[in-house]
Amino acid sequence: MCREPIHDFSEPLNPKTVIYFPVEADTEFYHPGGDINNPDPNRPITKTLTCQFRAKAEPTGLIFSHSDSSEIARHPIMERQFGVFDYMAAIGHSVNFHWGEHNYNLPTLEVMIYGFFLTAEIGRIFQGQLLDWVLERLRCKKPRDGIIEMKRRLQARTELLIPGKNGKTDIRGVDWIKPPAIIEVDGQLFDIRFSFIDVCAVLGKSNYDSYYRSLTGEQHPLKNLLTQDDKSQMNVTYVEKPHEFDLYSLGDTYVIPPLEAYEQRTREKFRAFGVEKHFQTPPLTLGSATAKLKEALLLKHCGLDPKDKKELHKYLEEGTAAHFKTHKQYTSVLNGKVDGGRCRNNRPTVVAVNSLIADADIQGCYGKSQKYQDYPIGKPVVIKYPIKSTINEYMTLGKFLRKYGKELEYGLWQARVSTPPNYQLKYPQNFLMSWKPPKDMNKVFTDTDMQEIEWFTEDNVGVCKIFTHQVDNAIVTSDTINLIETVCSPRQRKELLDNLLVKTAAFYPKTEECQSFEEFVNRRATHNGRNQVEVKVKRKKTKITEEFQECHAWLRVNEGDLIINDLLAERKKYSKRIASEKPYNEMYKRDINTTAGNSMSPYFAIGNVVVGNNITNRARMMAWCMEAGLHGFQTITDGCAFEPNRVVYAKSKQKLTTESVYNGYTKESSSSFKINAIGGFKQIEHFINWNGNPLIHTALLGENSTSQLTLYALGEIAKGLKIGLKLIEESETGIKTVGLNNERARQWLETQIKEHLKQQFPRMKVIDLYDIEIKDLFDGGAFHATANYNLWIGDKLEVERMRSYKSRPAKTVQQDEGKLLLSEPKYVASREFLTSLYQHPNSIPPTKVYMEEKILKPGEWKNNWESSWQNSTAFPGCTVESARILRPCNLNQFTFQTFEQWQSWNREQKKLIEDCGHSYEMFFLNPDGTLNFQQMVIELDEAIRNGAKNFKSTLSAEQRNHFNRLKQEHQEHHTLKKTREQLNYQYGRIPNYLEVEPMPVEGSVPGQDNAHSIEPEY
Repeated sequence: MCREPIHDFSEPLNPKTVIYFPVEADTEFYHPGGDINNPDPNRPITKTLTCQFRAKAEPTGLIFSHSDSSEIARHPIMERQFGVFDYMAAIGHSVNFHWGEHNYNLPTLEVMIYGFFLTAEIGRIFQGQLLDWVLERLRCKKPRDGIIEMKRRLQARTELLIPGKNGKTDIRGVDWIKPPAIIEVDGQLFDIRFSFIDVCAVLGKSNYDSYYRSLTGEQHPLKNLLTQDDKSQMNVTYVEKPHEFDLYSLGDTYVIPPLEAYEQRTREKFRAFGVEKHFQTPPLTLGSATAKLKEALLLKHCGLDPKDKKELHKYLEEGTAAHFKTHKQYTSVLNGKVDGGRCRNNRPTVVAVNSLIADADIQGCYGKSQKYQDYPIGKPVVIKYPIKSTINEYMTLGKFLRKYGKELEYGLWQARVSTPPNYQLKYPQNFLMSWKPPKDMNKVFTDTDMQEIEWFTEDNVGVCKIFTHQVDNAIVTSDTINLIETVCSPRQRKELLDNLLVKTAAFYPKTEECQSFEEFVNRRATHNGRNQVEVKVKRKKTKITEEFQECHAWLRVNEGDLIINDLLAERKKYSKRIASEKPYNEMYKRDINTTAGNSMSPYFAIGNVVVGNNITNRARMMAWCMEAGLHGFQTITDGCAFEPNRVVYAKSKQKLTTESVYNGYTKESSSSFKINAIGGFKQIEHFINWNGNPLIHTALLGENSTSQLTLYALGEIAKGLKIGLKLIEESETGIKTVGLNNERARQWLETQIKEHLKQQFPRMKVIDLYDIEIKDLFDGGAFHATANYNLWIGDKLEVERMRSYKSRPAKTVQQDEGKLLLSEPKYVASREFLTSLYQHPNSIPPTKVYMEEKILKPGEWKNNWESSWQNSTAFPGCTVESARILRPCNLNQFTFQTFEQWQSWNREQKKLIEDCGHSYEMFFLNPDGTLNFQQMVIELDEAIRNGAKNFKSTLSAEQRNHFNRLKQEHQEHHTLKKTREQLNYQYGRIPNYLEVEPMPVEGSVPGQDNAHSIEPEY
């Protein structure tokens, strides 16, 4: 992982010799303010203060001042085209760099540049011609010319043409780029090349502090020297706090020691699993590293050596997403995506609640699902049709199950189903998630891939939504059938089985299963099937019959036995409360959570879409049970918040069905079900405990009263605000109240939820597979769209989540006589809005225009080079600004009947925003200009539930005829447009450049879906 450092060149070197120089690089910089009213595209977006470098062999690094800040320099100024050359000279080497020369008969010097989030450094550590060349590599789209790109991490890539067999030319990819230059070091001439070892993805999403702490087990000694204010104005800190600045900046030049610790721990992990002989230097991304471990365990299970890896890949390849994506002419290409988690607003008209709330999660979600998941080695049977044909005679789901049901093994099959064209379900559903794929299936991303994407658009993920009267390309597995057979009403079950059409399916047939790897290999070796095609030509009735007899032998490996159970066992060996053991505990936790993603990714040879879709669909079915049985607010992949006093029960001698709980928020007073407190109690009251004061045992409430209060005190509970429960139960002897502190209350609820769900859905198997975890208790909350919410204890905000919005304070923009006025950065749009929604949903103040900062990523810079960045001084790693405004009305709040209905509303909303700066908000404004959000969602929800084509169609004929007269501009619309125009000038963009705004995507990875946007800290 870390090559040995450069050595002396007293001996002549062979031209084929490669000398490696591993060096850590970091920079400090600031962004000088500009005048938004007088934008200058030539003004520097950023100025670099210093560049820090440390060779692997050196105990400390050196600081160089950048020429951008020469007027305040306290350190030697970086003068050469690459700061590493200045550093090499400073530690005693003579260095001469010659641009524009090549000599392939020279030995090679590879400068290996290590860093955390190297995107921030790439445009600062180079200068002059070499910087221009590096920026060209960042823009380049041809790997043969050498490119620099960032997916999970920054990396270089070059495709080399090398002689192959039979006079052919092969392509070999390497992880470096080579400039047209040579370098002389200590009198020895070299060809030179650069590689980038960016460690920002080693632990998934993390910052430098957590990277260092998690891998070394120690707090970084130099990273707490500066306050957040110091970091926000580093040019001032450089001058006023020179000692602290220097120590802090050198602190970032220690990424190699944690990386070496990571390599050692990975080796220990392979040893613990008995696969040390399969160990190789671990990749620099968490997913790849975990995939390597699983691959090693599969090789071990099959009795194969590391050199037999390609043989294993051959057995697995036809179950991978990458393989199915090649089926572009057939419906089987639809198997190439693993669907994400359930993400839906179950009570769209309930936006603010002032009562007891429990935040419930599926404990371990995807990790727990894997314990019960089998992994198949072999070729699946695939049912497919020509994708562009209009005469495909698809089987109904019922016919598919009757025909192949005996061959379908639990967890080892999937089908994509759709309702017929122009057919709408008579009995609406909300448990099947539809997917409208993008035009190019190669653009389909998985859940784990989505972490790499700056903005989500329909073009790169398609549309994933639940439609109540229509189903399109929904995944069906054994767990879906379990729900259809045990929870659907008879009439709905019949409609679904008779009308859902199987467009494609993949399964591993029970009859073809092998009992050992030896049998599996022998079956493949002795298979003598034949593939035949017969054509019978007859006028108007020409028929082509294809008969395939491929070998479909397969071998079952249980994921729990293979890897998950051992990962869980290894994690238990290390306490998360002991500092020296915590890093190991966290390492195995990350491995468990990442292993599921490996099955879903198209980038790993051990991926399997059938396995991936069964894991995620199992979680979706459990999430549906929680949503329906607990009367939850929003389902977000692996859980939902709900009111313990208001859960759903079947009425006496009845059972809950998908029909009876459908749109349950509109039926609370109907006869479909009843709503009571969980656990059979009359009522659950709550109390707030402050600062961990211990709960006090209380005796009889009154001398003559039969009411008794039993309070379980577990000693001092967590510091700060915590909620405990009082369980009120009626009996023949009176009313009994049982008190539980926060910890005991959460434990009690975790047990009660599972028991409640089993009572309401007694034949749903997934409920037995999962445990429930209560994250905490609250006494108020606000809920918006599918995954935006806040939760409160008293008047203290405890939890806040809003997708696509950052929690970092921003500057607001106002307009005064044509001049833009910027405030201090104090405005947090998501907090202002969600707090208003909680406190007064009937009168939300108008939202403000604000400046959002983000790091310019290489992909966005390259893809939008011509339209946005070619005339700007901005480059990847710069912080750039965009003008935004939060629009309260989000159509994801509602569940639409059909894709066409959603499209119609979506088009109408976009047009209103384009014309007026907001959409349906304009029709629900109070006389004082505030928004009656509550009334808006009630009326929009009713219109959508009733099948309205769009909002305009709900108006009277007179209103429709004068619709434009009803429109009202958002009071900040002109300010937003003016600010964006000024930013376009500032960045030298093309006229009328329109910034793409983020679009929420339904379904994501647990832990990622409801988190704030995270920018690496550097």
